[in-house]
Amino acid sequence: MVSGRARKEAFRLYRELTHLLYSDIPREYRIRYLILIRKISMKTRTRIPRYLKIFYCKKCKKIILPGVDAVYRVRSRPYKHIAVKCLSCGAIYRMGYKT
Repeated sequence: MVSGRARKEAFRLYRELTHLLYSDIPREYRIRYLILIRKISMKTRTRIPRYLKIFYCKKCKKIILPGVDAVYRVRSRPYKHIAVKCLSCGAIYRMGYKT
């Protein structure tokens, strides 16, 4: 079983990363935080929150940042979703949402 301490540490990193992703720090630091979050989530067997999953390509397992490594589009047909296209491998995947 996963200790509560490890889970709290993972969620603390998630919160920090959320603030860092939209600040003016260099891209290398943001990528390093995403790598750390993925390693901690695999080690502690906790899920990565949905708002951070959009930064990982499901096919090539690389870290993608909006506007740099991927194209994000909001679509409404056949259902409301965000279409993410990874520019390194060309994979397209959808994530549904509700208004």
